[in-house]
Amino acid sequence: MIESEIRDWLVDNVPTCGGRVRPSYRPPSEEEPSLTYSRITGSRDYTHCGKSGLASGTFQVDCWAQSYVTAKEMTLEVVEIGGYQGGNIAGAWVESESDTYYQDTGWFQIAIDIRVNYQEREEEENNE
Repeated sequence: MIESEIRDWLVDNVPTCGGRVRPSYRPPSEEEPSLTYSRITGSRDYTHCGKSGLASGTFQVDCWAQSYVTAKEMTLEVVEIGGYQGGNIAGAWVESESDTYYQDTGWFQIAIDIRVNYQEREEEENNE
């Protein structure tokens, strides 16, 4: 699953989050900087002979922190994925970033949209 590879890359390359990387949801009780990630778009490539095994998707990675500086530090670590190739990832690049502050909670969120082209693993293709 490509999400596992993205999660592993984030855990290995974004030390500011301390390994707190979760799909889609950040617990309200979380008091430390963390990352969430989710797929926001995706498509599979087809040829006249059927699936090519290539796919692409846009993944949103959210940097959460109670300090804007810490959220930005995580962002600078996350955007290093730009140009990355490895495993099943053929290429990744940052498409956009946006900053939000939630006054009711005091948390900063920086959303980063990352486009990823990848090779689907055989077991993923067989599960559809």
